[in-house]
Amino acid sequence: MNKWAKKSILTNVFDIRQGVAIALFVKNRNQKESKVFHLDKYGLRKEKEYWLNENEFKSENYQEIKPLSPWYFFIPRNTSHIQRYLKWKKINEIFPINDSVDLLSKLIQ
Repeated sequence: MNKWAKKSILTNVFDIRQGVAIALFVKNRNQKESKVFHLDKYGLRKEKEYWLNENEFKSENYQEIKPLSPWYFFIPRNTSHIQRYLKWKKINEIFPINDSVDLLSKLIQ
């Protein structure tokens, strides 16, 4: 967590309570692969507005990320843990639905 998230009152650039994402999408017909860049800006509203007004898009100011199917996280995320988690048994494999229904029907009879 960055210093702003720990020590400061965070304020949105827009007058809403939810977190805000600013996304720019550019269609490039010649591009074979899309690129996604990410940046977290923490701090006070005036500081964020100043940064937005004073900066143009330069890829070196951002972290390039590669959202993967099926999640497509648009934040830096290590999905290797998710892959390991998905190898575990699913809840319906541990507790088949029919077992609880059969047990309940036997108890009622």
